[in-house]
Parts: sequence; structure tokens; C-alpha cells
Amino acid sequence: MYNSLQYLRAISSIAVVYFHLYQTTGQQGVAIFFVISGFIMMDLIDKKHRKAFDFFKARYFRIAPLYYLLTIITLSLGIAYDPTLVRITQSFSFTALGSILPVGYTLTYEFIFYTLVSISIGI
Repeated sequence: MYNSLQYLRAISSIAVVYFHLYQTTGQQGVAIFFVISGFIMMDLIDKKHRKAFDFFKARYFRIAPLYYLLTIITLSLGIAYDPTLVRITQSFSFTALGSILPVGYTLTYEFIFYTLVSISIGI
């Protein structure tokens, strides 16, 4: 139903990857991707009549396992950014605005969004 939006979301995700690789242009892709994803997510929640906990659990298990694996690999290789106990704890709990992975801080914002969506579903 939203093929055009999915194409725009794909283009914006490529722009984000390009920005992270070359630090030049593409940062607008983050905002575009986030807005489109939020719209599609809210539409799907409405159509599926999901409960708040089910929504949050699905989002968590879609993101966390790969993130945790990459975090463990990064720590094992000794290439983590500022690998203090506090930073590692914040990274694993998605409460850090500075993760031990260079772009891991973005997941903190994602989980804030998922938490707010879950609360809004529950109301």
C-alpha cells in the first residue's frame, strides 16, 4: 500500500549510510527515514490493534540482539569507544547518548520513541 513511501525510506536510509561513511551529505536522510517509519509504524499498529507490551517487545527483539552482538564483538576486539563500565551499562540498556559503538546513541532515541508509542497505545 505504501510502496512509494517505502522507496523514499530506502533512499533516505542509503543517504544515512553514505553520511556515516563519508561524513559529507545525507544527514537529512535521518529525519526523512524517521518520519516515514513513524507514519508506517503507527498505521500498522492501528490496523493490527497491537497491545503496548506486544509492540515494545517486537521492536526490542528486532533491534537488540544484533546490537548486543555487535557491541560484544566491538568490546572483544578492543575497538570500543570509551569502554568504561558506566558507558557499557548505558549502551546495553539503551540509556546512553554516547554508546560504545559510534552510532549506537541513535538507538537511545529510537527506544525513547518506542516507549512513548507504547505509552500512547496503552492510553
